[in-house]
Amino acid sequence: MIKIVAFDVENAIPTSALAPHKPYSREAPPGLPFTWDAKNNPQRPEFTLTTELGDIDLLGETARRETYSDLLPHSFDVDAFGVQFKCVDLPTLIRIKEAAGRAKDRETIAELRVLLEESEKKRS
Repeated sequence: MIKIVAFDVENAIPTSALAPHKPYSREAPPGLPFTWDAKNNPQRPEFTLTTELGDIDLLGETARRETYSDLLPHSFDVDAFGVQFKCVDLPTLIRIKEAAGRAKDRETIAELRVLLEESEKKRS
């Protein structure tokens, strides 16, 4: 699953970026007609999709009510799949997952802490 947390609601993901991957709302029953276009892509804080790439969650803010602008100073640029996007750093991702307080994140948080430790050792 790809989870985009605190995306820029004012400049939401262009419909053309996801359209080739057949996005479909996970909130809708399977099999209903669904077209991913500007009319069906409301700029709202949460949008959950399934695509040929897998599930994608677009969340306008974190559990701590942090927005895209709040997280921007804790992000870095990533180029992948012909697209440039922002990614939050490991300490921020850990903090976001801890604040969400979900049982399903506990194992991930532990793994992220190990990655953070390893990356800090490499920098030393």
